[in-house]
Amino acid sequence: MNEKTRDTVVRFDGETGEILAEFQMDSDDSITTGKRIGNKIRYVKNQTDMGKLTEKLNGCYFILYYNNELFDGLVSEKNLARLIFLATHLDYDTNLLISKRGSQKYPMTEVDLKVAMNLNPKTFRQFIEEIKTCGILTVTDGKYYLSDKYFMKGSGKKPKNYTRVYIYSIQFLYAHCKGKQHTRLAQLFKLLPYVDYQHNCVTKYPNTPNALLKPMTKTEIAEMIGIDPYKFRDFEKAITKITLTFDGNDYYVVGYAKFKAGCEEEKTFYVVNPLIFNSNKEYATLKDIWTQLLVK
Repeated sequence: MNEKTRDTVVRFDGETGEILAEFQMDSDDSITTGKRIGNKIRYVKNQTDMGKLTEKLNGCYFILYYNNELFDGLVSEKNLARLIFLATHLDYDTNLLISKRGSQKYPMTEVDLKVAMNLNPKTFRQFIEEIKTCGILTVTDGKYYLSDKYFMKGSGKKPKNYTRVYIYSIQFLYAHCKGKQHTRLAQLFKLLPYVDYQHNCVTKYPNTPNALLKPMTKTEIAEMIGIDPYKFRDFEKAITKITLTFDGNDYYVVGYAKFKAGCEEEKTFYVVNPLIFNSNKEYATLKDIWTQLLVK
C-alpha cells in the first residue's frame, strides 16, 4: 500500500502579502484555490498590488515600537541595523529564529547565527550579549527567540504603532553595507517612528492628519538621529551612496519627494524609501514615492 504524500499549504494575506499560516495536508485532498510550487500549494484569495509587492520583496515582518523610540532605547546604534537584519530570520507566529536548508527550516544554532551575521568573533559576541542582556533575545532549550514586544511575523493583533519591514530589502542592504555604513543604516532606522503612515515622509507628528503634515527640518532630522546638525550634509552625502536594487532598478534609501498633503500645492518632504519599510496599504501612493527615489 502506498503511503500518502504530504503537501505544505501556505495561506497568504491577499492584501499585505504576509504569510498567515502554513499547514500540512494529504496530496490527494482538494483545495479550491491555489497554485502548486513543488510540494507547496500557494493559497491566496483576492491578492492586491500590495500583496504582490510584499511577495516580490520576500515577505515582511513587523517592528512594534512605543513612545516614538525603537526598542525602548535598549539597543546601541552600532547594533541597531544588525538586530533589524537578524529579525529577517523569524519564523511565523513563534518568533523563533530559523535557518532554511532547501525547503526545510530548522531552529538557528549559534553557528547559524555567526554565519548569518557575518561579523568578526568579538563584534558578534558583543552584539549577542547586548540583545540578550536587555531581553530582546532569549534562549530556551538551545533555541533562539526575539521578543514579541518588539517583533511580530504572522497572524495576531498588532499594537497601534507598528511598521512593515521587507525581508529582501533589509537583507540586501545588510549584505551590501560594510563597516561604517552599518551606522548609516542605523541612523536611517532611527527615523522609523517618525515616518508618516501614508507617504513615508519624516515628520515630527506622524499621526497628524494629512492636511496638517509639515516637513521636518534638517536640524530636526539631525537631532532625531543623534548627529550634529552641522554634519547633516555629511550624513546626506554618505546615505546617498547606499542604494537598493529592486526590479532591475537602483533606488536611494532616503531622499526628497513631492506630493500634496491635504493642500492644493505640492510640498517637498524628506522620505524613507517605502520599499524598505512602511505602514501604508495604498500601493499607488507608495509607488509614487519610491519612483521619485530612482537613481538616474
